[in-house]
Amino acid sequence: MAFQIQPTLIEEIRAAQNEDPKLQNFIEQVEAGLRTDVHIHMDDVLYYGNKICVPQGEIRQKVLTETHNSAYYIHPGGAKMYQDLKQHFRWNAMKREITQYVVKCLVCQQVKVEHQRSVRLLQSLPILE
Repeated sequence: MAFQIQPTLIEEIRAAQNEDPKLQNFIEQVEAGLRTDVHIHMDDVLYYGNKICVPQGEIRQKVLTETHNSAYYIHPGGAKMYQDLKQHFRWNAMKREITQYVVKCLVCQQVKVEHQRSVRLLQSLPILE
């Protein structure tokens, strides 16, 4: 018996792309040769350049949740999360949605910078004679 490991998130994005009318329109335009900025990868996933097009709906929340709560990231802030996600994914208003997601995270709000110790001014050391 052989096991095949596949990233389920990519499969879910592909399935969601097939249900999104806007992305379906892009797919039709690509197949007709009318668009060159988007393409269909060999795994039937729509890409914008080298980034996966994530359709509207629950799948975006799943991408945000898996990234934000991942053991590898451990609640990154909005800026870090955006920098990491924009390397692999693309959708309209991505930065705003990431910011809104992080603002709603209770853990992130409890360790915000304003709750951390403030930085003090540097004190000069006495000059030895």
